[in-house]
Amino acid sequence: MLPPHLRSLLSPREIQYFNEYSDLLQSYSQDFDLTAFLDPPKTLFVEVIAREDCGDLFTDEGVVTIQRGNRYHLKSTDAEPLLREGTVELVHEEEEEGGV
Repeated sequence: MLPPHLRSLLSPREIQYFNEYSDLLQSYSQDFDLTAFLDPPKTLFVEVIAREDCGDLFTDEGVVTIQRGNRYHLKSTDAEPLLREGTVELVHEEEEEGGV
């Protein structure tokens, strides 16, 4: 929704553009949260553990078959969609030090 103080500054065509863009963005973002992972990754690779089987993941390095309970060392960009879906979760450094 465009705030009234901004609406008064825009032309009718700009308002129409804003409304159409907002509708598209809302439609597109129904499947996932676009605001998640806005910060760039702190590391190039992350370690994740699979919460469920999700089949083959095609990466730059080749195909990785994700199976429940297994740990994987993936590029952050490859892991990000799986993290959003909840298919995998990050392995935190404390867990590794504690022997989990």
